[in-house]
Amino acid sequence: MLYRLLLLSLLCVHQGEVSEAQNLPQVKMPSPVVSDDGQWRMAPKDYANLRYSELDQITPENIKNLHVAFTFSTGVTQGHEAAPLIVDNTMYIVTPYPNYLYALDLTMRLISLSLGPQ
Repeated sequence: MLYRLLLLSLLCVHQGEVSEAQNLPQVKMPSPVVSDDGQWRMAPKDYANLRYSELDQITPENIKNLHVAFTFSTGVTQGHEAAPLIVDNTMYIVTPYPNYLYALDLTMRLISLSLGPQ
């Protein structure tokens, strides 16, 4: 959406229609470059669709020390296509059909919410 609006405004300026474009309502676009707060609130990470995190706890020097902290099985054997979201130390996962929602508390390593189809 952001890129479509930018492209549209560039086309208007390029075609000499600046006066018509100035009559449009002003839209405040979210900044694609914001400081990384450790959250992953949407699948592409940010509005710029960067899928990049500036967090620096994992480095080439300490990567050899990483290990599995815990595992979680949804019980669904088909591929999981929805990206997990992380907000305030909670990871939200949606399974493929029958579309169960799980909220995993990452600090306590337990399921804090499980919702199924009604």
